[in-house]
Amino acid sequence: MADKVKSPVKGVAKVPMVMQLEALECGAACLTMILAYYDKWIPLEQVREDCGVSRDGSNARNILCAARSYGLEAAGYRFEVEDLRKEGEFPCIIHWEFNHFVVLNGFKGNKVYLNDPARGSYTVSLERFDECFTGVVLMFEPTGEFVKSGKKKSVLSFARERLKGAGTAVVFVVLTTVIGSLCTMLNAGFSRAFLDYLLPGKNPSWIIPYFSGMGLLCLIQLIAAWIQAVYSLRINGKLAAVGNSSYMWKILKLPMVFFTQRMAGDIQARKESNATIASNVVNTLAPLVLNTGMMIFYLVVMLRFSIVMTAFGVTSVFVNMLMARIISSKRINITRVAMRDQGKLQGATVGAMDMIETIKASGAENGYFERWSGYQASVSSQNIKYVKLDQYLGMIPQAVSAFFNIAILTQGVWLVIQGHFTVGMIMAFQSFLNSFMGPAGQLIQAGQVLQEMRTDMERIEDVMKYP
Repeated sequence: MADKVKSPVKGVAKVPMVMQLEALECGAACLTMILAYYDKWIPLEQVREDCGVSRDGSNARNILCAARSYGLEAAGYRFEVEDLRKEGEFPCIIHWEFNHFVVLNGFKGNKVYLNDPARGSYTVSLERFDECFTGVVLMFEPTGEFVKSGKKKSVLSFARERLKGAGTAVVFVVLTTVIGSLCTMLNAGFSRAFLDYLLPGKNPSWIIPYFSGMGLLCLIQLIAAWIQAVYSLRINGKLAAVGNSSYMWKILKLPMVFFTQRMAGDIQARKESNATIASNVVNTLAPLVLNTGMMIFYLVVMLRFSIVMTAFGVTSVFVNMLMARIISSKRINITRVAMRDQGKLQGATVGAMDMIETIKASGAENGYFERWSGYQASVSSQNIKYVKLDQYLGMIPQAVSAFFNIAILTQGVWLVIQGHFTVGMIMAFQSFLNSFMGPAGQLIQAGQVLQEMRTDMERIEDVMKYP
C-alpha cells in the first residue's frame, strides 16, 4: 500500500527550509520547499533547470508548469490578505515586494509564518505582511499522479563520503580518545585515594607508589594527546586537499552559464568551506559513537555513588541539550544568510579589483562603493545577530550548570555529614560527573556543528551536483 500523501492545511504548515544559492532562483527554491513538504525530495539544481531559471530569474508561469510536471495540481490566484487568511490552504508560494517569491506557511494570531529562500524562516506581523504582499498566490495540491521520492540530504552521509580513505587515521584518533577516557577514570580513583587515605596520614607507605603512578598517568595522557593532535592534523590536511582538488576539477568542467549566475568571490568562499568541513568531520563527528558509549558508562558509575546527585547531573545535561536545540534552530538561519552575504561581498570585492579601470574611466566609484557597502552592511548585520544570540542565550547553559553543580555539592556535603559519603567520594563523583559532562557537551556541540555544516554542504553540493 502506498504511503499516504500529505494535504494542504488551514493552520501553519511545517515546511522544510531550502535556501537559494543563486541570486535569482527564489522561485525554484520555493517550489523545492513545497515538494519537500509533500515528501518529494528533488535537488534544487534539478528544480532550477525545470523552472527555467535564467539571468532574469523565473516567472510564476514557469513555476506552475514545473510543479505540474512533478504531479502537483498548481494554479495562480489573486487574494486580499483577509481572504487569504480565511480561505487559503498552506503551504503556498506568494509574490513578495514585487521582486521575490517566498513560501507562506500559514497564519497564527497576528503572526504570519514565512520561509524566505533568501533569509530563512521568520515571522512578520499582519501589518508588515499587508505592506509586502502583492496579492499573487500560487497554490499546490498533490494529484493522483504524484509520487513521493528521494530523501532529505544527510549531513552524516556527506561526512562518510569525506572520510573515505582515512579509516586508519580515524581509528588512531578514536583509540587515543579511549585512552584519554581511561586516564580520566584513573584520575578519579587517585583523587579519592589522596583525600581518604593519604591526606589523613593513614597509609604513609603509599606515597611513593601513588606519585609514581600519577607521573606515569600524566605521561600516558601527554603521549595520547600528542598522537591525537598529530593524526587529527594529518586527516584535516588530507580531507581538505582532496575536497579542494575535486571541487576545482568540477569548477573547471562547468558550463559558462554557471558562472554568469554566480559571483567569483562566492565560488572561492565555497572552496574554503572544504577545510572547515574536514575539521568538523574529524574533531566532532568521528568520536560521536564513542562519546555516547562513554556517557552511558559514566552514568552507571555515578548511579553507584548516589541516585539523587546523578539525577541533578543528568537534568543539567538535558536542560543544556534543550537550550542547544533552540539556539541551533536560530543559528542556522543566521548562518545561511551570513554565508550567502559573505559570498556576495567577496564577489563584489573581487569584481571591483578586476574592473577597476572600467570603474574609474566611467566615474562609477560612488555607485560601486554603495553596492559594496550594502553587502558589507548586510554581513555586519548578520554577525551582530549571531553575537547577540550567543550573548543572550549562550549564558543560560552556563547558569544551569552552575546551579546544578551547587545542588550536587550541597547534597554531597549532606551525605558526608550523615556518614554515607567521604570527602574523597565527593571528589571522585565530581570527576566522573565532569567526565560525563565532557562527552555530553561534545554531543551538544555535534548537533550544532551538524546544523551549521548543512549550510556548507548545501553550498558545496550546489557546485558538485550541478548537471
